[in-house]
Amino acid sequence: MPITLELPELLVRALQEQGEVSRQVLESITAELYREGRITRGQVRKTLGLTWHQTEAFLAKKNCVRNYSAENLEEDWQNNQQLANKD
Repeated sequence: MPITLELPELLVRALQEQGEVSRQVLESITAELYREGRITRGQVRKTLGLTWHQTEAFLAKKNCVRNYSAENLEEDWQNNQQLANKD
């Protein structure tokens, strides 16, 4: 969905020094939403059109720690056990 955003000229100039402004804004918003736990790594990947490895590199560059709780670990462990027991 296209939106229009007014930014102070100072910010626009600073963003233009690093490339495409709209892409930088999209990446910044995406990283912040991930940091807040409002979107998943998969959603980051799809939003930015990245591969798995590119997503990992992007999130590391943006200093986003993995949102991985004890519950996530338990769920992954159970899934792995189920897969291992299918044989």
